[in-house]
Amino acid sequence: MKYIVGIVLVVMLIRIDFILSLFDSFRESVSAPSAPVLNDESLESRPTTIPVDKDQAINTSNRDNFLNVLGLFSRNPDEALRLQAFEILRANPEILLKKDDLEFNQAIFSWRDLLTQESSELILFLNDLLMVLSGDNRKTVASFYSLILDEKPEYFVKSLSFEADKNCSIAREFSAPLSLSEKIEILKTRYAFLERIFLSEDFTPAEKRIANSCIEAIRLEQEKLLPSESES
Repeated sequence: MKYIVGIVLVVMLIRIDFILSLFDSFRESVSAPSAPVLNDESLESRPTTIPVDKDQAINTSNRDNFLNVLGLFSRNPDEALRLQAFEILRANPEILLKKDDLEFNQAIFSWRDLLTQESSELILFLNDLLMVLSGDNRKTVASFYSLILDEKPEYFVKSLSFEADKNCSIAREFSAPLSLSEKIEILKTRYAFLERIFLSEDFTPAEKRIANSCIEAIRLEQEKLLPSESES
């Protein structure tokens, strides 16, 4: 009898323990937070994070590439570099600042040594830039081009593309800051050289056309400056 009672007690304890374990499992399942279920639509609706300065970084990279190519061109003025730089600029005209782009100015004037070499690639590059640029950036190129007019006027009329500068704005530009009297003297010298070229038989009609266009530009600039001279 004692054995039977003992067996019954053991069975009852086992069942009670089993029931308690089931209760604990149920309580944990109810209290534990359920993991969120993400469907395809919820994933697609999440906004894609795009860096705010992505476009700026791309523009900076294009600008650096362009300026680097201009620097390489100053040491090795070949066609491949000229075309590479022009391709970058045409595809990304916004890489140049609209005003006071000192880096572009420095890059252009680093080509000064190429003037003594009378590099044909330099002339092609300058003419191309005159045709696509505007504002201060075109003025920078025209100012540099004026060095050729002052140092080698005969080479200037043979080099300048009439389509690139029909009104010869180059003749009204200066490569460095000058006083009023200095500007007037330089304009007089340019006028004399160009008039001699225009009257000479040694130049083609196309070259004389450029010379005459530049003479007219100088006259307009002199008219603008001379009243200031008389007032001072």
